[in-house]
Amino acid sequence: MELKNIQFRTTILQNNSRHHGVYFEPQQKLNVINNFLIIYSNSESVQNLISELQEAKQHKISNPKYIGINESHIYADESKVVFDMELVTDLKPVEIGIYDTIEFFKLYKEYLKRYENREIPGLEPVGKIDNI
Repeated sequence: MELKNIQFRTTILQNNSRHHGVYFEPQQKLNVINNFLIIYSNSESVQNLISELQEAKQHKISNPKYIGINESHIYADESKVVFDMELVTDLKPVEIGIYDTIEFFKLYKEYLKRYENREIPGLEPVGKIDNI
């Protein structure tokens, strides 16, 4: 896999909201992917993205599948995925192989499912916190 040492994290902010993030190598791709994780913050939305990426494997390089979210863009074809949010972040687009991207988001979805199902000790989903 192109991405190494993948570690998912959830940060609890002062207002008690949650922010999911990831650490991996190579770090050049980290900031852009973390910005996309803000958009894909629950297992259902990640599963929808995985389905779109699976479908994109049928698209030729000359005709990539476009997945748009607000001012952020994903272009995917039979070999690669380009994550582009340069318009809103000034970060240069990053490219990851299609199969590695799908595997990454499967891992992320599993992390989110564990989070949503209260399977991570000490970490409660916002909607399931008692006594607030």
